[in-house]
Parts: sequence; structure tokens; C-alpha cells
Amino acid sequence: MPHQIVQYLLTFSFSTGAAIYYSVFWDNISYTYMFVLLVSVINLAFISSSLLTIENEIHLFLRFKTSYRGDIDAVLRRLIEGLHRPSVSKISTPLELVQKIGTEIRIACEISTPTTGITFVGAVSLQTPDEGSKLEPVQVDEGEDQQSPFQIYQGALEEATSRRVFTQRFVNLPTSDELKARSHSVSTDYMRWLKNQISQISRNEQNFLVDTPRAPKWGVAGARIILNESMFDITHKNGMSLHLRDQRIAEMQTQKIRTAALSGSPKNVTVYCKEKDIGEATFPGTNIVDIEAMNLRFEALKKAMT
Repeated sequence: MPHQIVQYLLTFSFSTGAAIYYSVFWDNISYTYMFVLLVSVINLAFISSSLLTIENEIHLFLRFKTSYRGDIDAVLRRLIEGLHRPSVSKISTPLELVQKIGTEIRIACEISTPTTGITFVGAVSLQTPDEGSKLEPVQVDEGEDQQSPFQIYQGALEEATSRRVFTQRFVNLPTSDELKARSHSVSTDYMRWLKNQISQISRNEQNFLVDTPRAPKWGVAGARIILNESMFDITHKNGMSLHLRDQRIAEMQTQKIRTAALSGSPKNVTVYCKEKDIGEATFPGTNIVDIEAMNLRFEALKKAMT
């Protein structure tokens, strides 16, 4: 390459200068010296050209090797993606469900980003056990005390709140008239659930409760929780649930859910959040209700229910 050319030029200049020096200053023009020098120059030129050719071949080989490796990597990636299948498992009991979701939320707290975190679709009460539930404690991490599955889930939500993990919940909230038509126990559950939402939102400016008519109605069977590569389909709190683990499907579902929930007129969507400016930046065009207005609505709803 260039340094080989420089080497050739320097060698040629030195040999020519030596011939002139011996011829002029020593007044001894020797054809033997001239012949030897000329042969040396030709030999060095040949060697330099050979080295240059060899170096070019090495560079071509290295570029081919890099390109070949890149082609192999691309083929392997396509094969893996084509043969890849998501992992799906069945969850049979509510205790197993809250324990697994709580564990996944704790993982999400470690690897979440400002735009990806926890997505809830619909609402299913997992923070309080059903009457008669067996609260057998389990070990979460080594060195920690044993906790019941519901304590694990509640503690995971508290950790997500304290770490200000990006959390969005899409649900169609009931009106006061709709609540009055429900039983007292259902209305009580809703008020308790809403109070928990207010508590979590008030401590995390990245927590958003999105009330949209294009999301599942609160209290209706069926909910979904997406955390990084995990997606939980909860058919019913006391029924079977599915745990799907696949990064691409989880990301696609999160995007589709958000797009569907915010489609149509944004004015039909109400977003409850801690700070109004953050809510407007995250969900532009929607009705933003900050924490103070949210507390006032809660008190008005509680008064209407009594």
C-alpha cells in the first residue's frame, strides 16, 4: 500500500544518489558498480511490487472474510427468526398468577426504559386475595423474608411506583350511574381499586390511567398485562390464565393496544396522571386530569355512592 510505494521511492533515490556520488566525487566511473546498483534497484522494485501485491491480497481476503461472516450471521438470524416460536405456559390458580406477575414486575423495574415499562389492559383485582384463599408464604429472592403471593404482587407495584417506572393502564371506567346499578360489593371493590390507582399515580409522574371507550370495561372478565417480553392474558381472576413470553409479540401488542385505545376522537379519552404537562406530552390531544382533579372526582363519586 502507500508505505510500500514510499519505501520503493526512497530505495531508488538512495541507489541513484550513490551511483552519482561514486561517479562524480570519486572520479571513478565503474560500469560494474553501475550494473550492481541497477540490478539492486530492479530487484528492490520487484520485491516491493511483490510485497504490495501480497498485502493487497491479504486485504482482499480480510474484506471477503468479514463480508462472508456478515452473510453467515444474516442467514443464521433469518433461520433463528423463522424457526423461533414463543413460549406459552398455563397458569391455573390465582396464587400462581399473582406470584408470577409480581416476579415479572420486579424484573421490569430493573430493565425498563422511560418509554417501555408496564402496560395494563382492563382491570382485574389482584392486590387483595379472595375470601378463603390460602396465603402460603414463598421465597422471592435469597436473603429476603418469605411473603404471600399477594404481598409479592403488592410489593412489586410499590417498587415500580418508587422507581417511577413508566406504567400505562387502558380501561373503560364505569360512571356513577353504572356503579349504582351494580351490587354493593362490586362498587366497594371499584372504589378501593380506584383509591389504589390514585395512590400509585400520586407517587409516580410516569404512571397514567387512560379511560377510553375502546378498552375493556372495568369489572368485565378479561385483562392483559405486558411487561417487557412477558404477556399475561387473564381470562378471569379465578380462572385459567396464559403466560406468553416473546419480545416481538409483546412489543407489537403494546403498540397496537395504545394505537387502538387512542384512535378516533382524542377528546373521548381521559388520562389521569400526577402532572398535567407530562400527561399532555405523553398523550397529546386527550383530556388530562391531574392528581388534584382526580382526588376531587373520587370524593364526588364516593359521595354519590353513599
